[in-house]
Amino acid sequence: MLVGCFGGPFVVPGPLAQIAAIPTRLDLSVEVAEVEAGAVAPVVIHLTNVRNEEVAAPEALALTLTSNLTERIQVTLPKGASSIRQQVRFPRPGIARLTVSSPRIAGGYAAMIVKAARGSVPSPPSPVAVRRPPVDLRPPAVPGGADVRLRRAPRVPDMAASPTVTAVSATPLQLGIEVIPTTVRPRAGRWVADVWLVTLNPRGEPVPSPLDLPVNLAATVGTVNPIRSLIAAGSVRPANPIQLVADRSGAEKVWAWLDTSARTVSAEAVYQEALPSQLRVVANPGKAVNSGKNPVRITVMLLDDASLPASFPDRDLEVTVTSSLGTIEPKTPVHIAGGAISGEAVLTSTTAGRAEVRASALHMPDAETRVEFVFPWLMVVLAMAGGTLGATYRAGWHGFSRGWQRHAAVNGIAGLLLGTIFYALSLLGAPAAIPQVAIPIAAIPTVNELGALALGFLGGYYARAWLPLVKTGR
Repeated sequence: MLVGCFGGPFVVPGPLAQIAAIPTRLDLSVEVAEVEAGAVAPVVIHLTNVRNEEVAAPEALALTLTSNLTERIQVTLPKGASSIRQQVRFPRPGIARLTVSSPRIAGGYAAMIVKAARGSVPSPPSPVAVRRPPVDLRPPAVPGGADVRLRRAPRVPDMAASPTVTAVSATPLQLGIEVIPTTVRPRAGRWVADVWLVTLNPRGEPVPSPLDLPVNLAATVGTVNPIRSLIAAGSVRPANPIQLVADRSGAEKVWAWLDTSARTVSAEAVYQEALPSQLRVVANPGKAVNSGKNPVRITVMLLDDASLPASFPDRDLEVTVTSSLGTIEPKTPVHIAGGAISGEAVLTSTTAGRAEVRASALHMPDAETRVEFVFPWLMVVLAMAGGTLGATYRAGWHGFSRGWQRHAAVNGIAGLLLGTIFYALSLLGAPAAIPQVAIPIAAIPTVNELGALALGFLGGYYARAWLPLVKTGR
């Protein structure tokens, strides 16, 4: 559950909408599952929030794409973009483990099979050496009454029990297994990882199998699904994905073996607890008008060592939020309840400048962000122009009659002043309380160019009626 809590009666609506706009992690997807060594493979990097929804980057993000089979690649995700496509070349075969990372955001991972060159594919075994039984994907019986679904080391099936045997030894193939990622962190209370099975040649390079290979799987801590898979003839890996799921932390080991071989292969992983170890502070928007009425939401998030959102399941946390400029509400520390990952405060300022916002909590390093409070000079100029138009329209146009220059000058000066004053009062919300003004002024945006022009026009139009008319000499 994502909750933003406050101490005291001060409540700001919409914390869930605010946190949903914050990017928290990177996801990596591959467009093809298999490529040959030397080929180029497209991958897509996604920026997501705590709901695993894509969100736009609030600023340009420097990303680093790494793999065990290629050089490091630097990628820039443009401001406003939520994903980017990148080409990756793999010069040598193997199971490519891809990771993408960026400062202050949790990284993502993916994998793909990089097959050996076609000349490395072994020849099919002699039909004389092989008698191929029908492939049975039901869990095999294991001697001693053990069940491969149990969370303990598997026992290899008795080879003498099978009257017909596929002579895997007649081909130079072997199984390869990987758990990706090797360090697994929980999502929604579960640890989930992918298990990759491949057929390898004697050099350890992925190559297609000439035979149907049923494979058995078992794990010590989690559960493998399915526990029996098939690498079809002509394929490098099983057609269906294999997942490893656990409901508790610990060290994991996964085994795989064939019905026809006493040899097992294994891979290891670690299920890590996700407890908060650091803070992250996000300001939205990062730039605001210094009217004292324009709120900037300050979201304080709890992150683990991998920069993933985390929470304390059994205790609350008090976070002190301070700013070098403006006023923070609530004035009491931000309260993050047990099981929640974030809390919120609001910053306003009547002074222009850069605010340094800092969040601090017990036994955690401080986190900082910046907010720019600016005076809306462009809006003021537009309001002055609107005021001139409004005052001239209200007083009427006297053409080129005698004294028209004086009339235009007075209206222009009055409009400039009245438009500016009316716009300044609009920033503070004052004109909305004037009963004579029937237009819903509060609904006009004060930090929008068209809104500033409209407010200036209204100021010049209404306020010009309160000033004495200038005699034009007609």
